[in-house]
Amino acid sequence: MTVQFGTSGKNTAAAQLAEADLLRPEIQTVKINENSLTIILDDRREIKVPLDWYPRLVHATNVERNHFEIQGNALHWPELDEDIDVRGILLGRRSGENSASFQSWLRARGEQNLT
Repeated sequence: MTVQFGTSGKNTAAAQLAEADLLRPEIQTVKINENSLTIILDDRREIKVPLDWYPRLVHATNVERNHFEIQGNALHWPELDEDIDVRGILLGRRSGENSASFQSWLRARGEQNLT
């Protein structure tokens, strides 16, 4: 059986509800350590992902890593120029930054890629 979203009102509505569910939860609490990023949402879900999904966070100092802003359903690290949203985490998406961009960021920090 093949389901094609967008070909009937019912399937389109289901897709829109699923999309809305990904955008709705807001971040309440964030925990970061050397190995993981944990986000607790306002609906009480707790999502834990490996920190190495986000190379800028791995290369950040503890002070930089812990200086973030909660912006509704997203996180922003001003010193790292890193943004992560709940939707991406719920979909299991790692950082989408390409290698050239990341290497440029490391050079600007005076680092070399150690991974």
